[in-house]
Amino acid sequence: MAVFAGQFVPLKLVTDGNPEWSKWARQYPVEGNGIPRLYVIRADGERIYSRVGSLGGDALHLMLRTTLQSSGRSFNAAETALLMTSVEAAEKAMAAGNSGEAAAELSKLAKVGTVGDLKSYSALALKADEIARKLVEASDSMMNDAVADLENVQTAFKGALALAEAERQYVGFGKIRTNVLTSIKAAKRNKEIKPYMVQAEALTRARGLVKSEKATDRNKAPRAYENVIRGYPGTEADKLARQELTSISPDAKILHVTELPTKPKLRTWTDISGKFKVRGTFVKLESGNVTLKKESGDEVTLPLAKLSISDQSFLRRQEK
Repeated sequence: MAVFAGQFVPLKLVTDGNPEWSKWARQYPVEGNGIPRLYVIRADGERIYSRVGSLGGDALHLMLRTTLQSSGRSFNAAETALLMTSVEAAEKAMAAGNSGEAAAELSKLAKVGTVGDLKSYSALALKADEIARKLVEASDSMMNDAVADLENVQTAFKGALALAEAERQYVGFGKIRTNVLTSIKAAKRNKEIKPYMVQAEALTRARGLVKSEKATDRNKAPRAYENVIRGYPGTEADKLARQELTSISPDAKILHVTELPTKPKLRTWTDISGKFKVRGTFVKLESGNVTLKKESGDEVTLPLAKLSISDQSFLRRQEK
């Protein structure tokens, strides 16, 4: 019987004058009278075996082996601890409306099985599977919203950040992550959208380091945020990086550097593809459109997103 240790939890019920036995007998009726009565009840409360009378010879071993095939997998102490912390964190994230963080927590369960199908009937595993199903059902809407945001210059970074975050958070959800990676590749093929995607990925890398379970990774987070701030000044990624860096390293030198304002002057402006250039001065930035005055004196107005990342950053610095 030692081979079954840890697979079954023995339970003995006294039948005479025991109200608990009355409840049990009503819930799990069995034909026949007499004792002993043998039951195998799965972790979810489902009866998978019952009979009146003892089992002789190898019959007991055979019954136990057979019922194990329908009882689902079990978890060791470390796996159970991981289940407890991940499910609790995922439930809190779902309650707060943060599906991404819930997915990130459940993705940790890839260490013990397939996320969404842990093949166990324990309460914790069933709860994890239930949350995973809800996340999968909501993923189409999440993806559609992100892709739609990418199509609008005003919301392109928001959409790019949603995809970059999903790549990190849904790492344990194979099909969802595959769809996310496909959308990211498509976004990077678009020259106008690629810069937003690159910025979003850089910011997401920093966020991932902050949330890492490894202290060595967490120590790298401030430098990762500084790279975003230096690499994409004046952008939404820069703004978010500064806010998030402040929360983990408020004394970081880069947060206290004051740039002298630069007056608009004659300069060479380049479009996002790098193929077209115009020599002129900045006139105004309004409703996402920038107006430039060429050396000839003619004015030209175009979407800010059509300019190179460096030109976009230059203009945003002028707004500060």
